[in-house]
Amino acid sequence: KSADVTSLAPRHGPMVRTEAWKLMCKYEAWLERKLSAENEGHVLILFASAYGNTTTLAKSIQKGIEATGVKTVMMNAEFCSADDIKKAYTECDGLALGSPTLGGQMPTQMKEALGVILNAAQPGNKESTS
Repeated sequence: KSADVTSLAPRHGPMVRTEAWKLMCKYEAWLERKLSAENEGHVLILFASAYGNTTTLAKSIQKGIEATGVKTVMMNAEFCSADDIKKAYTECDGLALGSPTLGGQMPTQMKEALGVILNAAQPGNKESTS
């Protein structure tokens, strides 16, 4: 039997110290619904990497997602245009973002990519939503 989750400590954001199991249950239910969806979608993994560490993390996330049978598309924001990012975002069913911090800031490429995604996510801007 696996150990119960007593707390969640993301690298960024607040630490969940009480009733972490509720959040985990909600996440598992959401994940189950997404994985059992009729259409086979894919997850966009969009990242930038200063020294290769974020690339390594993105590849690990890709491996984990693909182990569940879900397809992935990897994009390095340093080598993509805004149009490429918008097209990939409008076609994806899931999104994972990865970014290093350089001098305490997100790299310009990721800031621009996030702007493209937020703009496309506005009602009426994304061609199809699920």
